[in-house]
Amino acid sequence: MGIKVFRIVLDGVVHEVEVEEIHREVQGGGYAAPAGAVPQKQSAGGTRAAAEQKRSDASAGGEVITAPLQGIVLAVSAASGQTVKCGEVLVIIEAMKMENEIIAPRDCTVTSIITSKGASVAAGDPLLEIS
Repeated sequence: MGIKVFRIVLDGVVHEVEVEEIHREVQGGGYAAPAGAVPQKQSAGGTRAAAEQKRSDASAGGEVITAPLQGIVLAVSAASGQTVKCGEVLVIIEAMKMENEIIAPRDCTVTSIITSKGASVAAGDPLLEIS
């Protein structure tokens, strides 16, 4: 067992979180609860195929920002042609009653908006394109 340290960013502030692996005995047998990543479930083929087509269409000109998790798009804060700074909020996705801000990875220009407010997205679906 041991302690793992994770680094997370909330509202542009870096935090370090320590997570301790635990071991419990359940009905006479051991049970480990490792602090690892939870695999994401892939969405149905039709939706994934449409997302792949959008991704290939968009990726011809710049970097495509994708959804890190499944959810509903609450807001698209950037507009096509807008110049944004590193850390600026581009899209907000609601997942499991929590709002997740998708931020600009660097200073850039938004070249196209692929998603829209109210859209249902799966992990990996394209949201917008930057250059």
